[in-house]
Amino acid sequence: MTVSTVNPGPPNPSTSFERIFEEYKAIHAEMIANPTARSSRFLIFSCNPWSLCGGHGDRINGISTAFVLALLTGRALLLDIDSPIPLGMLLQPLPDSIDWRIPPSGVGAHPSVFVYVDNRKRLIRDLPFIANDTSRVMIFSHNHRDIGNILASEAFRESPGALAIRQVEHLTSEIWRCLFQPTIHLTRRIEWAMRATFGTDNPSSFIAIHFRSGDRQLDKWWDPKRHGLETLEEFLSCAARVEEELGLSAAHTKWFLSSDTEDVFDTTAVHEHEAKIVRLRIDEPNEGEEIVHIDRSSDVYHQFTGVTLSYVNYYILQKAAAIVLSRSFFGETAAEIGRIRHAYFYHGCV
Repeated sequence: MTVSTVNPGPPNPSTSFERIFEEYKAIHAEMIANPTARSSRFLIFSCNPWSLCGGHGDRINGISTAFVLALLTGRALLLDIDSPIPLGMLLQPLPDSIDWRIPPSGVGAHPSVFVYVDNRKRLIRDLPFIANDTSRVMIFSHNHRDIGNILASEAFRESPGALAIRQVEHLTSEIWRCLFQPTIHLTRRIEWAMRATFGTDNPSSFIAIHFRSGDRQLDKWWDPKRHGLETLEEFLSCAARVEEELGLSAAHTKWFLSSDTEDVFDTTAVHEHEAKIVRLRIDEPNEGEEIVHIDRSSDVYHQFTGVTLSYVNYYILQKAAAIVLSRSFFGETAAEIGRIRHAYFYHGCV
């Protein structure tokens, strides 16, 4: 069996992600420096236009799974994501971190291909094949988080890397933070949006509300129904309860409402709280919020602005003091990455 060459030592509750990551980063850098060497092995997470990859949440779940598999199999993780636009237009590697971009010289041919989009059972079944695969290049597609299944599998559970990863807190957040930072283009728009939305680059505290309808943009994309507009009052009531429980100033705490439909802003519930609620604003002439789904919008290729603003929303959610969530990985993963301690599901406000 091929398992991780990372050897972070015996499991210990104090084992830090930094220790695991630093050893993996050194292995990764050596392989990137010599991409065509026989000893250099790669796991390429692939998301291309000819298949659905999922939205923001599905993608970070898939990337997190790919990261763990790459670490456990001693492969350098690369990201080949150009749907709906190349990922590098909005996110980039951090300095002195993992460079997940495909090297200009390429990494070789004749890859093994493992595609598990919406097929978790087959991934779990195939873990022994993945662990023992001898190909230099492995192409991997997945849109779920199966880290727990991987760490518990017979193929990996005794590897030093798996034993150490189990001890890591906030694993998804750690993975995101070691892989990604906004490009200059995205950074500027986040800054502009914060100023235009809150009147400051760094609001002292705000409550985020993520409302996912799912099916109210049928003229732009199809998605299963999540929540009807009639449930919006529950989201807002929960925000009021959270504000009170956390002792936040009612006079100074804004509620940032992020949604996949403009319809929420025309509801009576929102109008009744219009003094509290803010929505994404962009401080740039002729640029407003264009709602898109990065995986399902039919004309997304012509909506670079819309894709950018979806990432702006994603980053703003991460900055909240508390968040009220719908059943959507968009909001849930944003809360995880931002390590928002006070995260509530809207129904029952728990």
